[in-house]
Amino acid sequence: MSKKTRLKIGEFSQHHHHIGLLFVDKNYQRRGIGKQLILHILKQKDDKPITVNATPYGHEFYKKLGFKDTDVEQVTNGVRYYPMINNDDYKLIGEHL
Repeated sequence: MSKKTRLKIGEFSQHHHHIGLLFVDKNYQRRGIGKQLILHILKQKDDKPITVNATPYGHEFYKKLGFKDTDVEQVTNGVRYYPMINNDDYKLIGEHL
């Protein structure tokens, strides 16, 4: 009997026009995987913007891909996040990062 091993290095979920989750295993971070997941979403989106509630850890990551803060840092049920929205002008720029 053969044994298959599946390695999960990244995951994202998207509900309508909101990114609910973006995860890249810490052993595979800084290799462009998260960027590719976001660019995949941006390439497939329609004319409506994409939103995300970025953690403090991911805040700069999203800014580099063209997302802008829509408000100051928020705290809900003890969870800190920055509400953000993408800017269509960054769709093509993000591909060259």
